[in-house]
Amino acid sequence: MAVSVPEGKTLQSLQLFYNDTPVATLFEPPFVQTLDVPATAGVAYLRAVATLAGDPSPPAEDTVVINTPQFMEEVNVHLIELPTTVTRNNRPVNDLQAGAFAVLDDGKPAKIVKFEHVTNLPLALGLAIDTSGSMQPRMAEAQKAAAQFFRSTLKPGDRAFLVSFDVRADTVQKWTSSLADITAGLAKLRAEESTALYDAVVYSLYNFHGVKGQKALVLITDGKDTASKFSFDQALEYARRASVPIYAIGIGIGATEVDTRFKLGRLCTETGGNIFYIQQAADLDRVYADIQTELRSQYILGIYPPEGVKAGAKWREVSVQVGDGKAKTIRGYYP
Repeated sequence: MAVSVPEGKTLQSLQLFYNDTPVATLFEPPFVQTLDVPATAGVAYLRAVATLAGDPSPPAEDTVVINTPQFMEEVNVHLIELPTTVTRNNRPVNDLQAGAFAVLDDGKPAKIVKFEHVTNLPLALGLAIDTSGSMQPRMAEAQKAAAQFFRSTLKPGDRAFLVSFDVRADTVQKWTSSLADITAGLAKLRAEESTALYDAVVYSLYNFHGVKGQKALVLITDGKDTASKFSFDQALEYARRASVPIYAIGIGIGATEVDTRFKLGRLCTETGGNIFYIQQAADLDRVYADIQTELRSQYILGIYPPEGVKAGAKWREVSVQVGDGKAKTIRGYYP
């Protein structure tokens, strides 16, 4: 669910109903709720009701009808954007035209209906930084490196947001084009408590709802998840649906921490991002330079799902091919 709160107002609660039965009450983003709906239940509806704190106006609500018969189904075909990086001999390739690409949708050729190179495309960038207690010795260096990253990466027309996470995820700075605002947000960070890594992934990706074009989430952490309400599988599923490339930076995560490395790597490869492992925060500048190079060397390819594929159908695998080089993009999409 997406909730837009008027400037100067505060959300009191968001209630979700299955028919007239209350399902959940949510108080802050991300507004995500898993619900098992029996296929044999017949036509039903989901209703979301948002109430503002201390506001006399009636609650706002929206309804979605589910399990409808075929003649009632709404055709809602939407463009699938594939952020794609092409490398040759481990170096980005920046001079390709649309004809150099081929897209396979569940193994079958798909028509490319949109093609953009990022030199003309604004960048929407999120940074989620681990502020759990174990990051304390590295925090000053991480703040400094992140400030430098934004200084060198953000161009006119770009925008960014900043999220910190320990036992919970919090927005430190909303979407802004102001480097000064981002730098001020970084200066507020303090390291304490546990690590809610998966919650931070979902919370951060929620900010990209409705954002088109080139986008990326940079995730910095030094350890495994210890406090999330969302599971890894739920975070991965949300990342798949968000279709935002994730660039994770693991600080001091040893080769023996197999499970942590596997899960971080999966979040990145499934979304067309990249994973980096470093031993100290002083190495962040080098990694940020690599991320910036990749972000400024991307193509956005657009395809439509095949005719007859319904919205909300099963996960579809996609791949991008180029004649001379290696292409990397998201692993698939939900129609």
